[in-house]
Amino acid sequence: GLIHLSEMSWEKKQIDPKVFLTKGQRVKISILSIEPESRKLSLSLKRLTENPWNALKDKYPKGTIVEGVIKNIYEFGVSVTLEENLEGYVKQSDFAWAKRTRHPRELFKPEEKIKTMVLSIDEEKQRMYLGIKQLTESPWCSVKDKYPAGVVISGTVSNIMEFGIFVQIEDGIEGLVHNSKIPENFIKNGDISVGSPISAEIIMLDVNEQKIGLSLLNTDKNKS
Repeated sequence: GLIHLSEMSWEKKQIDPKVFLTKGQRVKISILSIEPESRKLSLSLKRLTENPWNALKDKYPKGTIVEGVIKNIYEFGVSVTLEENLEGYVKQSDFAWAKRTRHPRELFKPEEKIKTMVLSIDEEKQRMYLGIKQLTESPWCSVKDKYPAGVVISGTVSNIMEFGIFVQIEDGIEGLVHNSKIPENFIKNGDISVGSPISAEIIMLDVNEQKIGLSLLNTDKNKS
C-alpha cells in the first residue's frame, strides 16, 4: 500500500519520508481506501491520532485574545506564531477599521510581538484567522449619533479621485464628496490637496454599508 506524503503527519511542514520512516520499520497504519481493480491500497499514519486542530476550537474559541510573534509578512497579510507548530493569519482587511490601510511591511516587522483576537479556525485547511481591529469597537457603532445629516464636520483630505474627494473624519471613518457636491473650480484653483483640512456637510449616512456622503456646497469656509 501507499502512504501519501500528506498522510504521514498532521503538521503542514514538508516531511522527508526517508527521515520520517526507515526501510524495514514496522508501523501501525490506517486503511483509507481499497481499489481492487487497480490493486491500490491507500494508507495513512496520521489518521491513527486525532487531528490536533480539532481541539483548537476549545483551546482558542472565537473572541479569545492571544499574543504572538510576527513570523512572515506577505502582500496582503501577516502570519503570527502563537505557540510551537501553531500559526495564525491576519488579513490586511483585519488590520484596522479604515477601508484603506498601509502595506503590511510598513506596519509590522518580523519577530515583533503582537496582540490579536481569534476570528475563526478552519480544521481542514489547518488555518487560524486572527484580527487586530477587532480588539477595539468599530467606530461605525457610534457614527449614527455623532454624525446625523446636516452636521458640518472638520476633516482631512485623504484622497482625490476623478469622481470626488475622500475625507477622513476620524480614525477608521471616511466620507466621500462627490464631484456634484464640490464648488466649481474648487480643485482646479489649487484650494485642496491630500492632507488639507476641510469642512463638509453630512448629507447621507449608511451605517450598514459604512458610507458617508458629504457636500462642500453649503459650507461657507469652502466656497470659492
